[in-house]
Amino acid sequence: MRRAYKTGTESGFTLLELAIVIIVSGLLLTAAMQVYKSSLSNGDYRLTNDNVELAQEAIEEYYGLKGRYPCPANPALRPGDIGYGVELCPPANIVDCSTAPVGIVCTSDGSRDADGQGGDDPILIGTLPIVTLAGNPSKRSKIEEINGRDGYGMKFTYAVSGLMADTAYTVDSPANPHLGGINLRDENDQSLTDIEASTHFVVISHGFDQVGATPYEGTAVLDACQSNTFTPIIPGTFEPGTGVAKTDRENCDNDAYFVAGLRRLADNDNYFDDIIYYTTTASMPLWMTSNFSPPGQTWIYNTNLGNVGVGDITPTTPLQAVGDIRIEDRVESEQGFCNYLGVPGYASSTGCLQPSFISGDVGAGTGGYKCPDGKVAKGIENNQLVCEDLLPGGAGTHINFSNTCSLGPPQEFVTGIVVRSDGTGDLICSTYP
Repeated sequence: MRRAYKTGTESGFTLLELAIVIIVSGLLLTAAMQVYKSSLSNGDYRLTNDNVELAQEAIEEYYGLKGRYPCPANPALRPGDIGYGVELCPPANIVDCSTAPVGIVCTSDGSRDADGQGGDDPILIGTLPIVTLAGNPSKRSKIEEINGRDGYGMKFTYAVSGLMADTAYTVDSPANPHLGGINLRDENDQSLTDIEASTHFVVISHGFDQVGATPYEGTAVLDACQSNTFTPIIPGTFEPGTGVAKTDRENCDNDAYFVAGLRRLADNDNYFDDIIYYTTTASMPLWMTSNFSPPGQTWIYNTNLGNVGVGDITPTTPLQAVGDIRIEDRVESEQGFCNYLGVPGYASSTGCLQPSFISGDVGAGTGGYKCPDGKVAKGIENNQLVCEDLLPGGAGTHINFSNTCSLGPPQEFVTGIVVRSDGTGDLICSTYP
C-alpha cells in the first residue's frame, strides 16, 4: 500500500517522486549554468576580437597620418596616472636599445638587421597606447579609450619594430614598410612571413588564462613565465610540444619572438588561448605613391631597401639595368640638371661630364680619359671610364690573324675582329664606298 503526502494542494508526491524531481531539476540547472558560462565566455572572446581589430585599424591609420607606427605605452601606469595610455618613444633616429625609455621593454633577441646597418634591430614592447590612438584628432577609426582592454579586463600587449616607430619619420618622409623586425611564428615554430622576422607590429590579448597580461586597473604584470602549472619558459626559446615551454608563454617572455597559433585549450604545454593581430611586409606594396606628386601627375617610388634590378636578378647598385635605358627629356641628379654651358639657374660645370671625355681629345696629363694598354672602354661611371680586357687573355695577349684586309682594288678597311679560343682570329673587313 502506498502512502501519499499532502503538499497543500490537491495533488501529492511520494518522497521518491519528490527526490526524482529535485535530481532532474538539479541536472537541468547544471546544464543551464554551463550554457550560461559558455555564453559569457564566448561574449568575452567576441569582445576581445572586436577590440583588438579596432586597435589594428587605428594603428595602421596612425601610420598613414604620421608616417610611422605609435610607440608602446608604459604597462605600469593606471587610468588617472600622468602618461597613462600615451605612447612612450625613444629619441629620434633609434639605432639600438641603449636609448629605450624606462618602462618600455626593448630587445633585439630574435629580430633581424632590416636596415642593413649592422646589428639586429630593436623591438619595443609595452601596452597599447590607447589614449594616443583614441585622442588622435585626425582619426577616422571608431576606437575609444574603453577599447583598450580585452574581454577579460586586461590591457593589450603591443610590440612594434623600433625602426618603424622612429619619431624622425613624418607623413612626408614615412618609415619604409620593409623595416619590420618582429619574428612571428605559428604553434609549430614555423615563420608566418615570407621574410623571417619582418612583422611590423603585434597586438595581443593573453586570453582567458590572463597569464602575461597587465590588469587594466593595476600596476602588476601577471607572471606568465613563472607559472606553477607548466614548466617555466626559457627566454629566447620556443619548443612547442616538448614540455620545455608553454606555447602561449612565448608571447610574454620579452623577446622578439611571438606566436599566432590555433586556439587550443587542452591542459598541457600546447595550451594556447592568446588572440593576436599583426601587420607584415607582405601586406605592404613594393611601390608606393609619393606625397609630393604635382597636380595631375602620379609619382611613385620603390620601397625596397636594397638594389633594384631591371632584367637582372642580382643587382649590385641602387638601379641596375640589363639592356638599353631610354630617356626622353633629361637626367636630373640631387644637385639639379648638369649643364656644362653654365646656363643661369643650373649648376656649374663642376662635377659634370667633360665634352673632351668622349671627344677623343685626351690632352696632356689627362690619361684618365683612356684605358690602359690591352683594355677597352665599355662604359662611363662616376666620370671614369669602365675598362675591360680587349682580349680574353688580358693585357699582353697577341692574336695571329689568318687574313688581312685588301689594299685594293677594291680597297678594304677593318671593322671588327673575331677571336678564337686558341688565340687565332680573323679580321672583319669592309669595302670603301
